[in-house]
Amino acid sequence: MKSGEETGLSLAINHCACSKRSGRVAQLNKCGTPARPEWSTGPPYVPSLDSLNRHPLPQWYADAKLGIFVHWGLYSVPGWAPLVHPEHDFTSQDYITQNPYAEWYLNTMRLEGSPTQAYHREPYGADYNYYNFAPTFNREIQKWNPDSWAEIFRSAGAKYVVLTTKHHDALERH
Repeated sequence: MKSGEETGLSLAINHCACSKRSGRVAQLNKCGTPARPEWSTGPPYVPSLDSLNRHPLPQWYADAKLGIFVHWGLYSVPGWAPLVHPEHDFTSQDYITQNPYAEWYLNTMRLEGSPTQAYHREPYGADYNYYNFAPTFNREIQKWNPDSWAEIFRSAGAKYVVLTTKHHDALERH
C-alpha cells in the first residue's frame, strides 16, 4: 500500500483534533475539537445522559466487527504492568495498586508499595522521573511506519482505528 491509498479504514483522533470535510474546516470549540461535526444529523448534544441516550449509534460503527484503539506513549518505553487482575476485577481492594494497564504506569508507580513502583526502582532507580522516558520515546517514534500499521489493521479486518493522542500523563502525541 502506498501513502494516500484507500485502506477502507476510518481513522479517528481521540483528542483535540479538527476535521476537514469537503475542503472546509469544522467550527472548533475551546479544546480545538469540532464543536458540532458537519456530518452529524441529529440535534446538538447537551451534557446529559438523556441527551446521549437519544442519539443513535452511527451505522458504520454498528456494522464494524473490529476496531482498534492504540494507546502509545511514554508508558510504552518501560512497557510494564502487573498481571494480577487479567480479568479486570475492579471490585478488588488492590486493583489500583495492581493495575494491569501499562498506560497507567505513571499513576501506579507513584503508589507506595505498588508492583509498578518496585519494578520502576529496579532498572531506573527511585529518583528516575517518568518524563525522562521522553527522549527514548521521541527517538523510537521516528521509526514508526503508519502505512504498514494501516495495512496490518486493514488485513485484520479493522473498520476503524483510534490513536489515543493524550492520556492521563498529559503528554500530547499529535
